[in-house]
Amino acid sequence: MDAEYINVLHHVELEILKDFDEYCKEHDIKYSLYAGTMLGAVRHKGFIPWDDDIDVCMTRCEYRKFQDSLSSCQMEGYYFENYETDQLCGTCHGKLRKLNTLFLQEGDIDSAGHHEIWLDVFPLDKMPLGSGKKKVRKFGRQLILLTRANVDRTTDSTVVKLARNLVRVIPKPFRSRLLRSRTRYLEEQCRSLRDGYVWVSMSTLTNIDTILFPKSTCESYTKLTFESKSFMSFKDYPELLSIIYGDYMELPPLEERTCRHKPVKVTV
Repeated sequence: MDAEYINVLHHVELEILKDFDEYCKEHDIKYSLYAGTMLGAVRHKGFIPWDDDIDVCMTRCEYRKFQDSLSSCQMEGYYFENYETDQLCGTCHGKLRKLNTLFLQEGDIDSAGHHEIWLDVFPLDKMPLGSGKKKVRKFGRQLILLTRANVDRTTDSTVVKLARNLVRVIPKPFRSRLLRSRTRYLEEQCRSLRDGYVWVSMSTLTNIDTILFPKSTCESYTKLTFESKSFMSFKDYPELLSIIYGDYMELPPLEERTCRHKPVKVTV
């Protein structure tokens, strides 16, 4: 089933990435290829053959700039899903979705949430090296739990379902206020913290504790070739990939070369 859809997904996702890149150029927004997409650019000069999505990242301040730009100048044919404006968003990062497409993955409930083919946009936050890191970690965990409570998945474990139901005890208006206040704090950290910090992605509970990038990570940019086109990337991409993957040029075992999102239906 994966092979049936992967070529279609790659074609559409590359189109989304190109449109995203053009928009960022027009609005002077800095971003970087990230995670599997950065790894694909370095190791495969394009998509990892079994990868089924596109990942980019940007600093929290650039992420705000991107959101503000979209509010005044939308990308035609796209919808930017994010928890600040959409109560059906189930992640604490944004997803740029291409309208009139469909990507149902294993566990999705097609009547709940959004299911268009997407590009993940991860904001990177500054985490102080001193005592302030506890607060950032706490707020990051709250963002993850509060957003995960928005969407049900049939494949969720009993523990995940229990955690979601506990969070849902909190009234939605109060959950929304918590999300806004935590986001404002992280944005202020990004603007004001000048030294003594590392970068972190609030994408998963594990990442908050283990995937930390040096202060210099977001200071310089370069270009990486992905499917014969150049896209922005942090200049220190070898260090970033080493932090995430270890020996990133080594291929994983055959049994691990599968689509992470397990597509069950794709239409364009």
